[in-house]
This record gives sequence, C-alpha cells and structure tokens, in this order.
Amino acid sequence: MGQSTTCVAFILEINKMAGIFGPISNSIRLTEFSIRDAYTLKIFENNHTRLPSWCNDEDDHLPFCQIIGEY
Repeated sequence: MGQSTTCVAFILEINKMAGIFGPISNSIRLTEFSIRDAYTLKIFENNHTRLPSWCNDEDDHLPFCQIIGEY
C-alpha cells in the first residue's frame, strides 16, 4: 500500500515541493498543520500592484487573484 495523508498535508506538501517555504522547508512538519494553520500562512501576495494585469479584471473587490472558476 502507498502512503496516506490528510488533504491539508497533501496540499502543503505540493507547496513545499514547489519551494514556497524556501530555506526552512526541511524543518517543517506538514502533518502537524491543521486546516486553519494552512489558511493563516503568509504565503500569498498581498500587494495588488504585484499581481498580473489580467488578475481580477472583473472582480477587483477580491483580496486575492482568482485564476479560474466562480468560487
């Protein structure tokens, strides 16, 4: 059988493999994160001037860049 994991640990593992956590990646234990912990990470761009020009063309009230979909 393969490995089993929670949804939040799976997503954080993808982020870790993408290098989002930078030099501290090896010291992060993803299985200790809760969903709330994942949502409160400061890994998202909050400076709207750095977002692509196509981002939120129609929904400029969103505090994030909605790439695809309604929700």
